[in-house]
Amino acid sequence: MFEGANIKTQDFLFKNLEVYKIMTIIIIPLVIIYLLNLIDYFQTMYAIENFGIGIEANPTARFLIENDLGCLLKLIVMPIMLILVGVLVYKEKRMLWAIYLLLASFLVLVINNFIVLSQMGAF
Repeated sequence: MFEGANIKTQDFLFKNLEVYKIMTIIIIPLVIIYLLNLIDYFQTMYAIENFGIGIEANPTARFLIENDLGCLLKLIVMPIMLILVGVLVYKEKRMLWAIYLLLASFLVLVINNFIVLSQMGAF
């Protein structure tokens, strides 16, 4: 009688442990990436407002911003792409490195933006 209850409890704990692992190794980094993406977007918009479109070094981003598509890309397409990356990594655990590469890339990008903006006297 107690053995069945013990097995159910173990199953419940293992399922919750799996959810916790997914949260910590997949979902939380993706949320941080999205927040860094938003910071990058607002840094870029701030720089363009104060220094003109020529401040944007990326020609693709410049084209998107000039045609009012930058907001669409950063605020709508990016979350969809991050969800797809999360699903891919959940199915193929060996692809976990992709999330951390994205996280490192966005972190470097945001830090670089802060450095450039501070050198230009924006702060």
